[in-house]
Amino acid sequence: MTGVVTVAIRDKTPSTPPTPKPRHLNGGQGRPWLTAAMATLLVAATLVIVSSAAAPEAAAYVAEEGNGKIAYDVSFQMSRNTLGTVDPDGSNREAIGGSHWAEGGASWSPSGQQLAFSFFKGFIGPDNSGLGVVNADGTGVREIFTDDRGAGKPTWSPSEYWLAFTMSNNPGNSLWKITINGTALTQLLPDNVADPDWSPAGGRIAVARQLSPDDSWQIVVVTPGGGILDTLTSPNAQFVQARHPAWSPDATKIAFTGTDPTGQSGVWVMNADGSGATQLAEDGSDPEWSPNGALILYSGYGGPNVVPSTGGASMVLPKWEWEVYPRSEGGYDWQPIFRQLTAKHTTGLVDPANGKWHLYDVAGILDTSFYYGNPGDYPFLGDWDCNGSETPGLYRQSDGYVYLRNSNTQGVADIKFFFGNPGDVPIAGDFNGDGCDTVSIYRPSNQRFYIINALGANDGGLGAADLDYVFGNPGDKPFVGDFDGDGIETVGLHRESTGLVYFRNSHSQGNADSQFYFGDPGDRLIAGDWTADGVFSPALFRPSNTTTYMRYTNTQGVADNEYIPITNDATWLPVSGHMN
Repeated sequence: MTGVVTVAIRDKTPSTPPTPKPRHLNGGQGRPWLTAAMATLLVAATLVIVSSAAAPEAAAYVAEEGNGKIAYDVSFQMSRNTLGTVDPDGSNREAIGGSHWAEGGASWSPSGQQLAFSFFKGFIGPDNSGLGVVNADGTGVREIFTDDRGAGKPTWSPSEYWLAFTMSNNPGNSLWKITINGTALTQLLPDNVADPDWSPAGGRIAVARQLSPDDSWQIVVVTPGGGILDTLTSPNAQFVQARHPAWSPDATKIAFTGTDPTGQSGVWVMNADGSGATQLAEDGSDPEWSPNGALILYSGYGGPNVVPSTGGASMVLPKWEWEVYPRSEGGYDWQPIFRQLTAKHTTGLVDPANGKWHLYDVAGILDTSFYYGNPGDYPFLGDWDCNGSETPGLYRQSDGYVYLRNSNTQGVADIKFFFGNPGDVPIAGDFNGDGCDTVSIYRPSNQRFYIINALGANDGGLGAADLDYVFGNPGDKPFVGDFDGDGIETVGLHRESTGLVYFRNSHSQGNADSQFYFGDPGDRLIAGDWTADGVFSPALFRPSNTTTYMRYTNTQGVADNEYIPITNDATWLPVSGHMN
């Protein structure tokens, strides 16, 4: 697939490139303009750096299949801006976005198929600005959200279901999110926020934030629900302010703009926890990563620049000149290589009387059914062979026997072993973030969880738990989910008598990290990633009307979705997972 890059333009330089002034970066060499040969190499997708010990400033950027375009603001007659796309060598320019006046902050969807952008309609009054979405080829322009407060800088959730963005508070900006359908507008942070970037791993949004209007800008990580997880930067001798965070494609690093005590802005990169900050370029801002993480594109002297993400010489890309006095610098975003979207979790129901499983699609329509297990076995789902598909598991509470199957079909168990004591309740999930699910237990007699990160085999015993801790009250029923989007599933409990839901975000003893009420007494609770944004939230099966109710956030409120599964019974037990 051909790649793409997006640029929001804010400089005031003329369209004719000036002669580059000498800069002593990365080994003392001045930064060269990109040659025609190198521009040709940049046209393809994923970029690999081939360095030369003799001339590091002339490192060749060898293109492999998959690179893309740059989308950016282009100014006509020094007044109206529109959204444009262009190949990195300056060819194949195209104006997209329709009649909307692009205001910057264009953002590629994780699949690379759509662009979200902020717009201004050119008049003063209600609904004169907002967020729009357009296909990569310029078709299908549509408004997602309109307001008169000035929306800006959208960023996509990994599932492409949510957009996070800033909105003017006059003064200051607040942080919001909204679905791609224009629903569920939610404020995440109230003031002094800028430059949001959603982690490709889900569950975290990096932003620039001031504690007060007089404080310096620093980079903070928040949850998709608006909770502050960590402050990653603080004023120091190297940079006193930090802006424009950009996650690496593997979510392990963050590039950002650091401003030194003299007011000079440069491009920096640090680890995702804020450690190991390293400067890559002395005179630049607004960094964005190449799809494979090898390069960082940024706004620098002379226009768009690229620098190796591990350090090295920067190079200036061609200026993307338009018909009338364009400005082409800043706010870049690089079109990612196409990937398949993360699938949403779906639900199932199991008849405990005869061991028949009924698995449904996202609309509650029966997808498949089969027999597995004996009457009275406790059902659950998990990815036992680490292939991304969750399949049946059973726990025989009379003797602690575990039966796991690696396909959603009728048959005998593929994996069998013992774990726990009679009367224990099974739980299943990826408890250490390795991409594989295991079976653990909750012991109601002492409200203790026993977590183990391995599966047994050959009818043997599993051994001692890796972790154990007390959590919850007698009578509450356990469930599992990744409630903060960090890739590790933790435990929660549901009080069926009142509808209280509460959970922990770590495998440790302590009070609940979050709690809320959802549903009616007698409802049976499960959890899943219903929107494919990396965060689990609750769903309920209500026996009284055989209806499934889903909540898309871990907050108190009414269901965001509901359906009556086709084929159901009030006595059946709910399960959930990614079953495709």
